[in-house]
Amino acid sequence: MKSLNKLFIAKLKTALNKDKMNPIPRSGPEGEAVDCYSVYVTDNNGSYLADYVDGNTLHVNKWNEETQAHDKSVELNLENLTALKTL
Repeated sequence: MKSLNKLFIAKLKTALNKDKMNPIPRSGPEGEAVDCYSVYVTDNNGSYLADYVDGNTLHVNKWNEETQAHDKSVELNLENLTALKTL
């Protein structure tokens, strides 16, 4: 899966380098012009909103049930990637 990881990381970097919007417009001309991605990652420790890739590290914000937001910065090692799943 090593070559798949390299391809995945390259594509992930491309997606995360797009401008981020918060909130993301969903209607009208602004909604029509949206060109961004929200990338979510999950593991046994929780749900994360991806922010950016630096080398083999994925910088994410972890879901906080108390605040109902992805507001805790966490670093995930992409070399530990064991499975890919797209939704």
